[in-house]
Amino acid sequence: MRKSTRGEVVLSACQIQATRLNKLEYRRLQRNVTLLHDDFESHIARIHRQEQGLRYHFTNVVRVIKPNRAYQAWKQAHAHEIAQDEAKELIAGGIWIMMDVA
Repeated sequence: MRKSTRGEVVLSACQIQATRLNKLEYRRLQRNVTLLHDDFESHIARIHRQEQGLRYHFTNVVRVIKPNRAYQAWKQAHAHEIAQDEAKELIAGGIWIMMDVA
């Protein structure tokens, strides 16, 4: 680096090239940061929409499907009978399947 007669700094060819490269790298970095920020914002928006969908599903759909406590108590009291009925249905279904194969 030399000083000219007017007091200005005169850069060498290597320093000029380094300055150009720094400017290019800075622009590239700024563009990458902007793209990452845009991607981040779109992902956040997508996750927020999914959250709203899940909240709607579990507040409206599951509330309708969830059985009431009286049914749960009845089911526990009659669990043995229900298991026997399900076993009979499985056996009957198996017989029908075997008849279809034969």
